[in-house]
Order: sequence, then structure tokens, then C-alpha cells
Amino acid sequence: MDASQMNCPKCGWAREPNAVDCPACGIVYARFSGASSRPSPAASAFAPPSPPPGSSAEAVNPYAPPRSDLQSTPAAVPQPEHLFNVGGVWRTGDLLVMQKGTTLPNRCLVCNQPAAVQYPKKMYWHHPGLYILVLLSLPIYVIAALIARKKADVVLPLCAEHAEKRKKASTTANLMMVFGLVLMFGSCFALDSDNGGTFAIILGVGFLVLLVGAIVLSAGANPIIPKKIDDYYVWLRKVSSSYLAALPPAPPGL
Repeated sequence: MDASQMNCPKCGWAREPNAVDCPACGIVYARFSGASSRPSPAASAFAPPSPPPGSSAEAVNPYAPPRSDLQSTPAAVPQPEHLFNVGGVWRTGDLLVMQKGTTLPNRCLVCNQPAAVQYPKKMYWHHPGLYILVLLSLPIYVIAALIARKKADVVLPLCAEHAEKRKKASTTANLMMVFGLVLMFGSCFALDSDNGGTFAIILGVGFLVLLVGAIVLSAGANPIIPKKIDDYYVWLRKVSSSYLAALPPAPPGL
């Protein structure tokens, strides 16, 4: 009998060499050894069946406690696809605000469709209060406007449809303005031929055509116009509301 069998397996009492039971706790050594070697009926009833070799269940135990390496990480929150991932361009109310020199998102500013044309435009702006000088003297106003005006070079993205409309409006406006000037100068020849009635009619028609041409040029040939320009930023009007909705709000103060 080895050293492990010299003591009672239950209470550790010294075991006699040929003893059948323990004098301290009363267990029968042969029965206790046989009971401990048999599996528990309750344990064998709830034990999961062994998976067949090579199966996927062999690697994953459904009754095993959770493991940290099997826990899934939270999925990233998807960002709206319509947001423009650009810097230096914002919205404030119904205006687009941009830093000078910033490239605008490649969508049409008028309809927010994919842009097909990049239209470079020199924009000028001065404080509206200077217009009161027109009532005093037109030359004074022109000089003051040239001194006080702010300039910005902006590239306007436009879709093919609105780029074509802008081109047609510009051509029509220029032709009307040229025709109006021709009529106004041509009225001088009528001044010597009669009492001045024809001169006044031709001059008036020429001025009216010139004025309409200027309005068409301002409205149709310039789909986007500046609301304000300073040394660092440009505020643009007439930009599509859906285009503006995709831009982040302007920082405070802009």
C-alpha cells in the first residue's frame, strides 16, 4: 500500500494495512473509492454531447462562459451620405459662407446635382450705403465704389443645364446692351433731320434695351451673387437650399 493509501480518503485518519472501514468516520474504503470514480448522474445528464471531430461545434462551446475576445465591438455610426466632407465652407441662414480660396463641393450651386462645369468668377462687393452717392453725383459714386469695393475669385460648380442657361443669358444680355448702345448713338443722326421727336423715341428705346440687357446680365448670367465680401470670407446668395442643408453651420460670428 503506497503513501496515498495510508490515510482515510475522506477524513484523513490513519488507515490500518488490512482495515475494511475507517474507525473515525465509518466509511467502507472499497465503496467510497468506487463511488468517487463513477461520474455523477446529474452531471452526466446536463453535460453537452461531444461534437464530432472536425466540426465547427468543436471549436465553440455553447455552454461556455462569455469570453472577451468573442464580444463584438459597437458598429460605427454611419454618417449621412449627403454631408460634404469639406472645410472652409458653411451655411448661415440662406447664405453660403466660404473662406477665400476654398474649393466648393463639386455639386451644382443652383440645383445640387453633380457639377459638370467649373465656372471661374470675379466677384465684387461694396457696402450698400455707397449707393446714396448716386443721388449726389454718379462720378463720385464710381470713384468711391472702386476704392471701397472688395474682390474675390470664386470657382462656381454648375451642372450642364444651368451652365448652358448662364451662357445663353450672358450672350443675350450682351447683344441687347450692344444694340441699345447702337440705338442711343444712332439717335443723334435723327436729331438733325426733324424737330427732335424721332430722336427722343430712338434714344428712349435704346436706353430701355440697354437697361433690360443689364438686368438680364445681372440676373441670368450670374446665377450666384455675393451678399458680402471682406478680407477673408465670401457670403453667397441664391444657393440651392438642398446644397446649403448639406453644409455644417457657420462658426459663431460669421
